[in-house]
Amino acid sequence: MTRSAVAIALFPPLAPAHPDIGSEFDRGFDAGRMSAESAAAVALAALRLAFDTAQAEAEAASQLVRDEMIEATRRLIVACAPQLAARATLEALSEVLGAAINGQGAVTISVAPDIAEAVRALASDAAVEVDPSAPVGSASVRWRHGGLDSSPMRAIESVIELINQQSCNGAET
Repeated sequence: MTRSAVAIALFPPLAPAHPDIGSEFDRGFDAGRMSAESAAAVALAALRLAFDTAQAEAEAASQLVRDEMIEATRRLIVACAPQLAARATLEALSEVLGAAINGQGAVTISVAPDIAEAVRALASDAAVEVDPSAPVGSASVRWRHGGLDSSPMRAIESVIELINQQSCNGAET
């Protein structure tokens, strides 16, 4: 049943006093219906455009927040990297120095300048040499039957590189 038929069923036309009045009523009714449908279509199109615009703006804002979080994380890691590297090396050295020194003979430790004093305090029985070319927080321990190399900065630099790639590529995490 069409809308006109429903409207006519609900509101039947009165018998026209003049024969042309009924046909003019129908034309006016149809014109009003078409105008209302046209207005509804325009309103729906405007709503769709508003929704699409809002969705695009939300996606752009989300990408901006993601990029800012990646950059903040990268800056935090870069700022903390030297301290993290030094701490990791000192912890590794404290775990192995006791075992390395006991019964192994002379122990030689080559360290980055930033941790030299802390290593000298930690390993007072070992020879500590400062290597100006060593990466931040790194150390190399040598004893008669082995050794240990610790360069946490390499791992940290790999993490920073991965973050930079994620930021540049805009890849999803």
